[in-house]
Amino acid sequence: MDLSELLHNEFIKRQVKNPRYSIRAFAKSLQIEAGALVRIMYKQRIATPTTAKLLLKALDVPPNQHTLILEQLEQTRKIAREQKKKSEIYVFPTKDFEEHMDALHIYVLEALNLRQFQNINRLHAVADALDIPEQKLQEVINQLIVLGAIEVIEEKFKVLFKSFPIVSTVSYTERQRKLLKEFIKKSDEAIDKWSPDKNEYSFHSIPISDADVEKVKAILRRARSRIHAIAEKRAKPTHLYAVSLAMYPLILREPGL
Repeated sequence: MDLSELLHNEFIKRQVKNPRYSIRAFAKSLQIEAGALVRIMYKQRIATPTTAKLLLKALDVPPNQHTLILEQLEQTRKIAREQKKKSEIYVFPTKDFEEHMDALHIYVLEALNLRQFQNINRLHAVADALDIPEQKLQEVINQLIVLGAIEVIEEKFKVLFKSFPIVSTVSYTERQRKLLKEFIKKSDEAIDKWSPDKNEYSFHSIPISDADVEKVKAILRRARSRIHAIAEKRAKPTHLYAVSLAMYPLILREPGL
């Protein structure tokens, strides 16, 4: 376990005892500036040996574990220096970025777009809303930071990757298959979880020709674009919805008929 994880775990423990416990109170107890603590917790800054030792002591970490943690920090520092020498910052192309995401990454990313969840002191509320353990949420957030999807500024999350639509493709990758199945599962759960006034379902089974299949697909694509445009203009979003537009065959014509 590294210093960042130790800090996160301790903060979560204190918030469990007192849900109103803030990052500022945590920083004060550790005798460190809140902004610096946040950057160390989210691996945007590598703690100096002096700061690391003070934090380890304040966290009551057994002395026999100090050496390993300090060695991990030094290794991280060396890697950072090598990257700086190369003066290269790798930016994930959209395709590569998407390949590192799963449904939970998408839910967390979009949840952090909601004003009520943007403060880092509200992680417990995000975890409750998504029905996942807070430590799992923290793990996903750290991954999103590494991917460049979000950053932490003045104790608030800022989403840099604004949307993650599932677009139409000729063939699905394994990742896309898994995502689509997870989204369909969420749709099933929503029927039982939410009252009808919160959902909108419409199902039609209609006979259509091969030519009309493409026309219907085009209509669905335009609808997706229009819904996406509404979402992009959102000023102060307060809810997170999944919008699914789908068509699939029930019976296919036999070849030669």
